[in-house]
Amino acid sequence: MFSDTKIKLDHRLRFASQMIRKPRLAVAGSYYGGNCGDMSLGRVVQEHAQELNYRSGLQTLSNLRVWPRSEAILLGGGAIGLREPMETVASLYDPSKVAISGVDFHEETFTPEIIKFLKKIRHITCRFEQQRNILTEILQRDDIERHWDLCFALPTPPSVKRVNETPTKIGINLLPMQMHNANGRFEPNPYYRGGTNGNEKQGIKIAENYAEYFRWICIREIENKNHVVHLPFTLEDNLYAREVLKGLPVEFHTYTGNYNAVFRKMSDMKRFYSSRFHSAIFSMILKKPLLPMCYSYKCKWLLDDAGAGSENCIYPEDLLDNWKKKADTDFDGFTMSDIQHRNTKKTIHQSLQKIIRGLLE
Repeated sequence: MFSDTKIKLDHRLRFASQMIRKPRLAVAGSYYGGNCGDMSLGRVVQEHAQELNYRSGLQTLSNLRVWPRSEAILLGGGAIGLREPMETVASLYDPSKVAISGVDFHEETFTPEIIKFLKKIRHITCRFEQQRNILTEILQRDDIERHWDLCFALPTPPSVKRVNETPTKIGINLLPMQMHNANGRFEPNPYYRGGTNGNEKQGIKIAENYAEYFRWICIREIENKNHVVHLPFTLEDNLYAREVLKGLPVEFHTYTGNYNAVFRKMSDMKRFYSSRFHSAIFSMILKKPLLPMCYSYKCKWLLDDAGAGSENCIYPEDLLDNWKKKADTDFDGFTMSDIQHRNTKKTIHQSLQKIIRGLLE
């Protein structure tokens, strides 16, 4: 079982081990341990470095200055392309020893110094075409590449198929969307992205109907004699799901940041209702029919790129009115094809190998 205490302990042990033996490659990102998706991004980079016989270590960007400085640094995935982390990296590393792989950039403007730095770093890849186009224009670089999220390159076990098992296992993932934890109880936060078009009341309605939507999904599946399992991708997912689904015969898995453990838990699920971005990705990797909640731009862009079709997706605006009709609609779900996954995995693998070799050889 994972707890906040264990997560902090593991994080400190990573720090201590690198103080004792400095890695050649620093892999920097949001690697605190409390988000399975973030941890998996870092593990992908580490496993590729290991294949090339390079020692690497996960480091957290927010306090990068306290970590041992390595020969080179790779910013490995996620929405970490922000001004402050870029300034920190620029102050610690020569641009020829810096690379960015599968990162989203959200700042509207960067300082001239940061733009100059980003123009000089060895390699940049983004996980969405929209991001690549923006950076290409800002930096005037013609070598910025794009590939899907690094987690698509995770080594995966074969999916366990138990079609005759009764009851059928159905997977779900909830996140506290537009909610905040108020002394142990989740309440709507109208200022979280301001609702639709900045409307405060719509933000509250979306938050409340999101919970009702998933509760109704669980009721439907249970009435159909299916076994519903909640799979958290953060500690907060677990707390929130237990609150929203209280009283229903749902099985609640505990949080783990170990991607292999998550794959094993998902392997015998017949289909999956996702919320977290990486819960959708894990379902796609295992070829589970997926009905994703596209709560943010990254979910929408991913599913659009994958060709999921809007009929297989739920959007926040769908929760404003008549959400129950959407919940009552039978669906086939979106399933990623084997060839799509193989090609994506190959592209990421080749990109990471090229980046790591370029930094260290």
